[in-house]
Amino acid sequence: MMSKGLIDGILDVANFARNYIGGNVDRSGLGPRMTKWDGNTMSATESEDAKGNAVMTAGGFLLGEAPSLGAAGERILETGAVNRFNALTREQSTSIWGGGEKSLVRFGQEAETTEFLAMKAQEAEDNGFRHGVSSMLKDKIKGSDLSHKSAIKSTVEKFFKVKQTGNNPRHHTIILPKPVTPDVTQQFNKIFKPKTK
Repeated sequence: MMSKGLIDGILDVANFARNYIGGNVDRSGLGPRMTKWDGNTMSATESEDAKGNAVMTAGGFLLGEAPSLGAAGERILETGAVNRFNALTREQSTSIWGGGEKSLVRFGQEAETTEFLAMKAQEAEDNGFRHGVSSMLKDKIKGSDLSHKSAIKSTVEKFFKVKQTGNNPRHHTIILPKPVTPDVTQQFNKIFKPKTK
C-alpha cells in the first residue's frame, strides 16, 4: 500500500465515509468495493489502497501525528488495524465507522395506542410468546417498508428487549413491560415515529 499526501488522505477519508455511511459501496462481485467520486466502481486494488489510506490518515489525526503520516501510518500498520478493517468489510459487517446497522420495521403508519400495544402484547403471551409486539428485521429500509414505521435495532434495544421469535429468522418481538403504560407507549412512539400526523 502506498502512502499518499495529506490532501489525498483527507479525500480518501471523505470518500470512505461517503461509501460506507452513505451506502455507495459496490457489493457486486467477490467483495465490497468503494466507488469513486464520479460513481464508477474502483478496482479491488484501488479500493484496498483507498481504504488503507483512509484508515492511516484518520489514525494519524487520532494519534496527533498529522500531517506527518509516516510514523502514524507505520504504527497503524503494526497494530494490524488495516487488516482488521479489511476483514470487516470483506465480511460485510458493520464498518468501524458505524454504518450498516439493521432496522426493525413495525407495520402500519399510525401512532400506537396504549390499548392496542397492551392488547397485542397480551395476545402474544396468550399464544405462548413473550409479552410484546411483532417487528421484522431488515438490513436496509427500502421498497414498501418505507411506508411503515421503522427504527434502528440498537436504538430500540436501549429501551426495550428485542428477541427473535417464531420460525422466520427475521421476525423479532419487542418485549413490553406488563402492564403497558402511557409512558411506555410514548417512548415506543418516539422510537417508531408515526408516518401520519
